[in-house]
Amino acid sequence: MLTVINDDYSFPVQVAITNNSIGAESYQWTFEGADRKGSTEQNPGTLVYKEPGTYIVLLKASNADGSIDNNEMELTLDPTATIVFETHALINSFAPATFAITNNTTGAESYEWTFEGGIPETSNQEQPGNVVFAEPGLHKIKLIVGNGGETQELQKTITVRDTLVADFDYQIASQSNDFPVSIQNSSFDYPTKGDGRKKSKIPKEKQPNDSLTINYKKYLFEGTPKEITKSILQVSENPEFEAIPLKKAKTLGKLETILIETSNENKNSYRKSAIDYLKLLETVSDFNGAYNNWIAAAYGKLVKDIKGSQYRLQRAYNELNGNNNDPDYEKTPEFLEQLKSVNMQQELNGKMLKKLKERVILEDSQSDLLKKFKKKNADSVYGLCITNKEEKEIIGLLEYQLADFYDLLEDK
Repeated sequence: MLTVINDDYSFPVQVAITNNSIGAESYQWTFEGADRKGSTEQNPGTLVYKEPGTYIVLLKASNADGSIDNNEMELTLDPTATIVFETHALINSFAPATFAITNNTTGAESYEWTFEGGIPETSNQEQPGNVVFAEPGLHKIKLIVGNGGETQELQKTITVRDTLVADFDYQIASQSNDFPVSIQNSSFDYPTKGDGRKKSKIPKEKQPNDSLTINYKKYLFEGTPKEITKSILQVSENPEFEAIPLKKAKTLGKLETILIETSNENKNSYRKSAIDYLKLLETVSDFNGAYNNWIAAAYGKLVKDIKGSQYRLQRAYNELNGNNNDPDYEKTPEFLEQLKSVNMQQELNGKMLKKLKERVILEDSQSDLLKKFKKKNADSVYGLCITNKEEKEIIGLLEYQLADFYDLLEDK
């Protein structure tokens, strides 16, 4: 019987062999496409396949009477699916917004799409086409693909903005012959939920003389300085600002104090304080975006490195176990300790791979797992950034920290 270990079809694939022969005394195995060509052991252990394809495992068993029986099994290993898809708004991102979904996945045979709040809500087509999102806010798009052996999942979040409303009021300012007209702009933008743009429509009869507009990149605020201050500080509570390096957090605290103090001063002083605060928020947001990408790269590298280590350990174990089963081989205490050590390391690697597969740290960008890891390592990563360290060094640090982080996690 052939069994893929841990049901993990990612290459290199490890396949365990179970010999169910009855009455045989000698065995001749032939392994097509595996890391070994054959074996004469009753239980040859684990095979490793590096490439997709269809392979034959042949067993020729015999006994002392000269009876011979052959058994042939076929093993099919499909190519590993690489899951990739892109989204973009066809016209604009104002509700109702139409998004084009382009699937660039390779190696998959089945597709399962879910469009949160979309029309349609689901699809099983390789290319689902266009999806309409009628309501503003954040909408998750999830794709699960399968290749016949394993499934993979990728989730993205799109932002649909509320409708932009253009409007103005007018009134006669005096009864002179010129009939001057006072025009008040009542336009307002229903912003993207969570992107920092604050909806603020102040009716003309209630609009205070000290109202102003603060506009910096994606941030837009309207109202009095105190109203704007409250809205700006709410932006800093968004999830994208949860992992703030200590140095930036201190600076942000100082700018927050200045922002509050200048809300009682003239408009120019307040506007400068507000822009300085928003500029720092933008810097922190950019850092967190890069931080997420580095964590994703470190996670992928960790999985790859552990699989490579597991492959090398398996080969070492097969060789040691072969010697252990050889009655003529001297089993010294050092040899037995080495065999035990390699077997134990295999078990530890297997447990780590299981944790990595069951608890993908970036599966949900707002997961408690990701928040905890990001906060713990924000200062050290930021320290590498400001000293102009190469990206591979940052990813290397995060890989090491991820290994330690996952090692301390309890099994599910």
